[in-house]
Amino acid sequence: MKRADKKALLELFQTYKEPLGNYIGAEGLQKLFEDLQVDPSDIVTLVLAWKLRASSTCEFTETEFVEGLANLQVDSLEKLKRKLSSLRKEIEDPSKFKAFYQFVFQYSKEPSQRSLPAETAMALWDILLRGRFSLLDSWLEFLKNNTHSISKDTWNLLYDFSQLSETDLSDYDDNGAWPVLIDDFVKWLKKEQPNKHES
Repeated sequence: MKRADKKALLELFQTYKEPLGNYIGAEGLQKLFEDLQVDPSDIVTLVLAWKLRASSTCEFTETEFVEGLANLQVDSLEKLKRKLSSLRKEIEDPSKFKAFYQFVFQYSKEPSQRSLPAETAMALWDILLRGRFSLLDSWLEFLKNNTHSISKDTWNLLYDFSQLSETDLSDYDDNGAWPVLIDDFVKWLKKEQPNKHES
């Protein structure tokens, strides 16, 4: 397979980089996604960050951008645009999706923080788990009155919960090693909708 042209990638990087910094920031990313005809809230923008191994939210360093796209065998905007459909397809594999999902937590939090603000986590869950978690709307409703920040443990185990749990919670183990927030959600849900969620 033909290797990507790194010189072309460096030129592409220059198109979007910050005027005074050697990285692509929020404005450059917005322009990049406009040129790719992708909504910035589209899940594929996060998949791209995952594939580039981006370390900071809304930012691609020169190395992340050039090496990441070279690994994807992409060296032009047109090739990247054509690659987006295969990036979407890649996360249809449950094991790949789980790795991607876990990456998003690290990518989205402030470097100095160990957790995500609940509001940020809720917006991300709406993008990541829509169509993958039958109780998503109930979970988001529950969190509206919850001021907790979201720990890495809760973030990761919510994905496991979303995969294991039947809509009626019949397979939910009260004695399982779930985070307190998920236990509280199950109690809340059974109280809110007792006929649907009787144990």
